Amino acid sequence: MKRSAIRLFVLCIGLTALPLPAGEVARVGGEGITDAELEKAASVRLLRVRTEMYEVRRAAAETLATQTAVAKAAAAANLSPEAWLEREAAKRFVDVSQEEIEAAYSTMTGGAGKQSKEQEMADLARSMREVRRSDARREIEREMLAAAKVDLDLEPPRLAEHDLGGTRIHGTDNAPVTLVLFADFECPFSARVGPLLDMLRERYPEELRILHRDLPLAKHPNARKAAEAAACANDQGLFWEMAVRLYQNQQALDRQSLETYAVRAGADRQTFTTCLDSGRESRVWSEGIAAARRYAVNSTPTIFINGRLFAGVRDLATLTAAIDEELAR
Repeated sequence: MKRSAIRLFVLCIGLTALPLPAGEVARVGGEGITDAELEKAASVRLLRVRTEMYEVRRAAAETLATQTAVAKAAAAANLSPEAWLEREAAKRFVDVSQEEIEAAYSTMTGGAGKQSKEQEMADLARSMREVRRSDARREIEREMLAAAKVDLDLEPPRLAEHDLGGTRIHGTDNAPVTLVLFADFECPFSARVGPLLDMLRERYPEELRILHRDLPLAKHPNARKAAEAAACANDQGLFWEMAVRLYQNQQALDRQSLETYAVRAGADRQTFTTCLDSGRESRVWSEGIAAARRYAVNSTPTIFINGRLFAGVRDLATLTAAIDEELAR
């Protein structure tokens, strides 16, 4: 028997399922590994999988609820659901104006030259009208879902731990909802979250606590020093004022620019430069990287809301809906 075949044979024997004591999923040298231990070891990575499953199931449930609401309204009008939606969408449809068509046409790149300008504009107008009709239908469906007051019995997966550390930029320790943002000051996608946080701070002055964790990615050479600069500004109570300037000037995060942004944010220049040049705030990004590894975060922005995972850029509606759900719990 060849060596590779023998090795495969041994591996197969090693993986043969044997009866194990109740609650155990494996044994190593006579020591058992329980399902609870396995769950704890894989909990963060499993969170991503379970979050994706939750979002798929929730979307499916909302689709079914919308279809049910539309079907009831259509039946009451003696129409099929499709005919009812078309009728309601037609009531809201506002035709595309010639000015809108010409404005859209002016942004188009040149075609292959097989059609005249008139034909191209006619095709464009037809497409714009289809988009507008679809938008009207989706608006009706969203309203029907909201009016249906759906009771959704789906518990979102979450980390057991809600406070993942970091710099507090809003709220008090006893706020019922904690939002933790893993971000990179040189990441353009992280920059898009900044305005959303401003709106959330205004909308939830007492109910929300926001924590910022630095996760400078290896491909962004200036992100680490920018994180230190934000921490030095935080020593003077100016973290968010500095963060906004860093996000707005991601193409200029050199040492001199960092000092300029800090002064514009209201920081004392000498105190700031002493802090930044000392390197003492390098802990903020080293601790952030360690926390990211602990919670299996590998991209920015990544948001946790009371332990619920929201990876990537999310819109304001998604974040407020999640916060409102947590407040209602």
